[in-house]
Amino acid sequence: PLVAAVDESGSVTGRTAGTTTLTAAVGPGVQGTVPVGIRARRGTWYVDAQRAKLASVQLGTQTWPFATPQYAFPLVSEGDTIRIAPGVVDYESATVLGCGTGCLVGAPPSRAPQATIGTALNAGVVVIGDTLADGTRPELRGLPETSAFEWDGGQHAELHNVVLRGFYYGVDLAGVRTFIAQNVDFRDTLSTYGYGIYGSGYVDTLRVLDSQFASDTTSYGYGVYVGNGAGYVGLRNVTADYVYYPVYAYNVDSLD
Repeated sequence: PLVAAVDESGSVTGRTAGTTTLTAAVGPGVQGTVPVGIRARRGTWYVDAQRAKLASVQLGTQTWPFATPQYAFPLVSEGDTIRIAPGVVDYESATVLGCGTGCLVGAPPSRAPQATIGTALNAGVVVIGDTLADGTRPELRGLPETSAFEWDGGQHAELHNVVLRGFYYGVDLAGVRTFIAQNVDFRDTLSTYGYGIYGSGYVDTLRVLDSQFASDTTSYGYGVYVGNGAGYVGLRNVTADYVYYPVYAYNVDSLD
């Protein structure tokens, strides 16, 4: 009980760092035991859509990765890393799981929530796509009127080596102080008045490096939109194809 506790639904909650053994009934007169390790803090969360589809549980570890980054959103702390394996990652909605705003990952909706689909990040994290040898990046595919990554808080956030396709907001900077995007393809985020990077809140520093904003046909979308001011906005080696407003900025102290 000093290391972890189990509630009546069977959910395990860590209390302090250490190891313990859990014993549970798996059938009439049959018990099973499993060792459990509790760490004070996890620094890296793993996403692998292909492996998660075949797994009975999703924990965000290398062995039991999440299906989408959304499951890591409510769990991350400032300075954490989310690593996304190569392949196509289809974002999920809460209604897909059938229990409102979030469900227990890998269990029926009738179970109490343990890990939920998050809609926003409240900590500055680094998101990294693991590329293949030929440079192919993970492709994240979105839902209408949604964001791939919405930062409502945090000090410093980064996004590297991914393709974002079909999101209304590729990235929404609502509360994070500094943000860097590098080697990101904001693809098809710019259908009617969509946004690649949407600065809905003030941001101290916004840098976009080696990236592309594009739609398949001419649209009225925005590449980078800064709506509430910024201290510095810098773009290096950035292209915009079929984008009506590559950069649209209000109250920016320095634009480079």
